[in-house]
Amino acid sequence: MPLKRKKSSKPTNDRKKRIRNHIIADLSANHVERFALLNGFSVECIVKDYGYDLNIYTYDLNGEFENGNIYIQLKASETPIYVSNKTEISFPVDKRDLRAWFNEPMPVIFIFYDAKKEVAYWIYMQQHLKSLVNFDIKKISNNYSIRIPVINIIDINSFQTFRTYKANTLNEIYSVITYR
Repeated sequence: MPLKRKKSSKPTNDRKKRIRNHIIADLSANHVERFALLNGFSVECIVKDYGYDLNIYTYDLNGEFENGNIYIQLKASETPIYVSNKTEISFPVDKRDLRAWFNEPMPVIFIFYDAKKEVAYWIYMQQHLKSLVNFDIKKISNNYSIRIPVINIIDINSFQTFRTYKANTLNEIYSVITYR
């Protein structure tokens, strides 16, 4: 039997509300987590966000843990800024985040969720920043606009691509480490 709620003596506008931006943020995480889980990967939400929202761990076909991880930074909106004849989404990011992502050895995937279309787009941050001609983090302003190609749609296959980025990164790291 459902509980009967007492009428509150306080006006309803005195209570905390769940705002649309929080709902959209949760929907973006849910959207991304689903595809990671469909690949058999595990997802950890990062509570104290300093530039990363999710941590993805991968497993081989036998379910055995694979070293390394994939960092995910999520952003979401109902009003994305489409540019270049709607072939890219532009989103401002903080210079401090760019610096952290650029210097991170493990892959950082920036994901933008379009809440109206219920679709997410991604870009591999280190690869993107290294591909920019004359990119110098010291010379950019505090806010920098990332352009995410709309052909990079988050789906089940994109997480296999991220897994390959991680494997390539680990191979580079292991090639310079000598074991004794």
